[in-house]
Amino acid sequence: MKNKKSKKEEIEAERFRIVIYLLAFFLILFLFSKLIFHFFEGGTGIEKCKGIIFQSFREDCFQKLAQQTKNISICNFTINKENCLISIAISQKNISICNFVGIRCVNSLINLISQDECLKLSGNLKDYCLIGKAYNATNNSICNLIENSTAKKLCQGIILQKQIMASKNFSICENLSDIEKLVCLQIVAKNLNTSIPTNYLVNYSSFYLNASVFNVSNISGLTAAIGNLSIIGKALHTKNLSLCSTLQRNQSILCYLLFALNTTNIDICNYLPPDEVNACKQLVSFYISRV
Repeated sequence: MKNKKSKKEEIEAERFRIVIYLLAFFLILFLFSKLIFHFFEGGTGIEKCKGIIFQSFREDCFQKLAQQTKNISICNFTINKENCLISIAISQKNISICNFVGIRCVNSLINLISQDECLKLSGNLKDYCLIGKAYNATNNSICNLIENSTAKKLCQGIILQKQIMASKNFSICENLSDIEKLVCLQIVAKNLNTSIPTNYLVNYSSFYLNASVFNVSNISGLTAAIGNLSIIGKALHTKNLSLCSTLQRNQSILCYLLFALNTTNIDICNYLPPDEVNACKQLVSFYISRV
């Protein structure tokens, strides 16, 4: 029993000695690093930083020196030049430095600057910055600062999409056309936890029949044939899929389509006639990608 206790004490003592040795080793390295630092104390700041042994300390030294002197060329001495430049851009709130870095730099500063600061950037970075500011503020007028027509249209589209995602008013969809209007109406209906009003359903169904969008040419005249839409409205409101099967073919197609969109369940398209399944799935997939 005594031998077992003695052996255990020896193991613990050995572990303690190892810990002491490790602490002593790191302490010596630290003191040596400090010694080297003081050795270069009479030199330039760059020489001081170069004399630091530990890489992480050396990186911090260069970054702080670059920030203090506002000399971004000092970042050339760091291993991760991009991080160094971004840290300076953030500390100085100087977005123009991002011209040397890229989008990651813009993302780091976009909430710290005004939209006018974005104008200090060039090319796509400027457009990206303005789009980001416009989106964060849900401010369509910021998009007008973008000179590139394609980027400006993209900016306006993103703002509208954000507004639609929060809207509870179907009127926001009125100026849209074709598939965009269809998706907009469905999103607003979802926000309201209701179904699309029956007065919208006739126009809604016409998008599905547009051969130029879905390459469906074997269906025609659905808009004129859908007749009384009350059963479709009831099916959507009560989430009773079986009601769709009680309707005539054209009404049934529209019922299943709207049900699939309302529940974002693409499998419901399989209830449609075989020649309509693919078009339905394309439409539902498009809708899901936008919500």
